[in-house]
Amino acid sequence: MEQWCQICFLSSIFGGAFISGRHSALRNRLMLHAAHKLGDVAMKERCMKALDSSIQDQMSLAAVRFAERDYGDAVNIYSHILSKNK
Repeated sequence: MEQWCQICFLSSIFGGAFISGRHSALRNRLMLHAAHKLGDVAMKERCMKALDSSIQDQMSLAAVRFAERDYGDAVNIYSHILSKNK
Protein backbone atom coordinates (compact mmCIF):
# COMPACT_ATOMS: atom_id res chain seq x y z
CA MET A 1 0.00 0.00 0.00
CA GLU A 2 2.80 2.40 0.89
CA GLN A 3 4.41 1.87 -2.52
CA TRP A 4 1.18 2.74 -4.31
CA CYS A 5 0.89 5.90 -2.20
CA GLN A 6 4.38 6.95 -3.29
CA ILE A 7 3.50 6.46 -6.95
CA CYS A 8 0.22 8.38 -6.56
CA PHE A 9 2.06 11.20 -4.82
CA LEU A 10 4.61 11.46 -7.63
CA SER A 11 1.80 11.30 -10.16
CA SER A 12 0.00 14.19 -8.49
CA ILE A 13 3.16 16.29 -8.55
CA PHE A 14 3.67 15.77 -12.27
CA GLY A 15 0.05 16.05 -13.34
CA GLY A 16 -0.60 12.37 -13.89
CA ALA A 17 2.14 12.06 -16.52
CA PHE A 18 4.10 9.83 -14.19
CA ILE A 19 1.82 6.84 -14.61
CA SER A 20 0.01 7.31 -17.91
CA GLY A 21 1.67 10.08 -19.86
CA ARG A 22 3.63 10.19 -23.04
CA HIS A 23 7.04 8.63 -22.80
CA SER A 24 9.67 11.27 -22.19
CA ALA A 25 13.16 11.43 -20.75
CA LEU A 26 11.83 13.00 -17.54
CA ARG A 27 9.22 10.27 -17.13
CA ASN A 28 11.86 7.60 -17.69
CA ARG A 29 14.14 9.12 -15.05
CA LEU A 30 11.28 9.34 -12.56
CA MET A 31 10.29 5.75 -13.27
CA LEU A 32 13.93 4.68 -12.79
CA HIS A 33 14.11 6.25 -9.34
CA ALA A 34 10.67 4.93 -8.34
CA ALA A 35 11.56 1.42 -9.54
CA HIS A 36 14.79 1.55 -7.56
CA LYS A 37 12.98 2.76 -4.45
CA LEU A 38 10.25 0.12 -4.81
CA GLY A 39 12.72 -2.68 -5.61
CA ASP A 40 11.24 -3.40 -9.05
CA VAL A 41 14.33 -4.81 -10.77
CA ALA A 42 12.65 -5.48 -14.13
CA MET A 43 11.30 -1.93 -14.42
CA LYS A 44 14.63 -0.50 -13.29
CA GLU A 45 16.47 -2.43 -16.01
CA ARG A 46 14.00 -1.27 -18.67
CA CYS A 47 14.43 2.34 -17.58
CA MET A 48 18.22 2.02 -17.54
CA LYS A 49 18.19 0.72 -21.11
CA ALA A 50 16.16 3.75 -22.20
CA LEU A 51 18.68 6.26 -20.80
CA ASP A 52 20.77 8.21 -23.26
CA SER A 53 23.97 10.23 -22.93
CA SER A 54 22.33 13.46 -21.74
CA ILE A 55 23.69 14.97 -18.54
CA GLN A 56 20.33 14.55 -16.79
CA ASP A 57 20.10 10.85 -17.67
CA GLN A 58 23.69 10.18 -16.65
CA MET A 59 23.23 12.03 -13.34
CA SER A 60 20.15 9.90 -12.63
CA LEU A 61 22.05 6.74 -13.43
CA ALA A 62 24.91 7.81 -11.16
CA ALA A 63 22.46 8.61 -8.35
CA VAL A 64 20.89 5.15 -8.61
CA ARG A 65 24.32 3.49 -8.71
CA PHE A 66 25.34 5.47 -5.61
CA ALA A 67 22.12 4.46 -3.83
CA GLU A 68 22.91 0.83 -4.71
CA ARG A 69 26.31 1.34 -3.04
CA ASP A 70 28.11 0.93 -6.36
CA TYR A 71 30.30 3.91 -5.54
CA GLY A 72 33.00 3.17 -8.10
CA ASP A 73 30.56 3.22 -11.01
CA ALA A 74 28.88 6.36 -9.67
CA VAL A 75 32.22 8.15 -9.35
CA ASN A 76 33.19 7.09 -12.89
CA ILE A 77 29.95 8.53 -14.27
CA TYR A 78 30.36 11.78 -12.32
CA SER A 79 34.00 12.06 -13.43
CA HIS A 80 33.05 11.51 -17.06
CA ILE A 81 30.40 14.22 -16.86
CA LEU A 82 32.85 16.65 -15.23
CA SER A 83 35.60 16.00 -17.77
CA LYS A 84 33.18 16.43 -20.65
CA ASN A 85 31.74 19.72 -19.35
CA LYS A 86 34.75 21.73 -18.23
